[in-house]
Amino acid sequence: PQGIYLRWRQDENFGPEVWFQVVNDNVVSVDPFFRGKSETVVGITDKVKVPGATPLDALLHAWAEPESAEKIDSGTYPFAFDMIALQAYENIAIPGLETLSLCAMAQEVDIFESEEAYNESQDPETPSLASESFIPTGLFSTEGGKTEHPKPEAVFAGRILETKKMKNAHTGSEFHWVLVKTLGATLDVVIDPAYVKAPIKPGGILVGSFYLCGDFR
Repeated sequence: PQGIYLRWRQDENFGPEVWFQVVNDNVVSVDPFFRGKSETVVGITDKVKVPGATPLDALLHAWAEPESAEKIDSGTYPFAFDMIALQAYENIAIPGLETLSLCAMAQEVDIFESEEAYNESQDPETPSLASESFIPTGLFSTEGGKTEHPKPEAVFAGRILETKKMKNAHTGSEFHWVLVKTLGATLDVVIDPAYVKAPIKPGGILVGSFYLCGDFR
């Protein structure tokens, strides 16, 4: 084996986790994750080569809402995500159809109390995101074309289904968990309270930029 994963988790099926990658008795990476209620079917097409990656890293390319198990290389949109512990699974075929627990860690975010409030906030003179939309920004270069080095990043807008303010028992830090339905996926969104400028309530709209990571359900 190329190494092992060690996991700290707050609860068995719902809550924050920390994954440690251990190679030759050295911790080479520490990766946060949140295992929540998201459940998204994707067609995983490839493992992306990443310069400087550890032996246990896995950046995967996938399609949301693939046409079928036989045609997974097309769907609603492609995206990339960090697979938290790929080598812990022995019977996963790539390419293949899988169901993910998909976590989106907010890099910046705006909250709106309703779809109407979100629509009213948009400038009619400039393009805007639909209330359920997803742009896989990690697949594009800064010039706008396809990048040779994909990143697990996206900009999306989605509908708030559930939310809860939580505390990480290991660090003592508080955070918001938000289950969000967007185009082609549901995601467990994790937000630092410092980013939150308005109340988070079911039925509202959340929009922002995010780092994406996932695990098989």
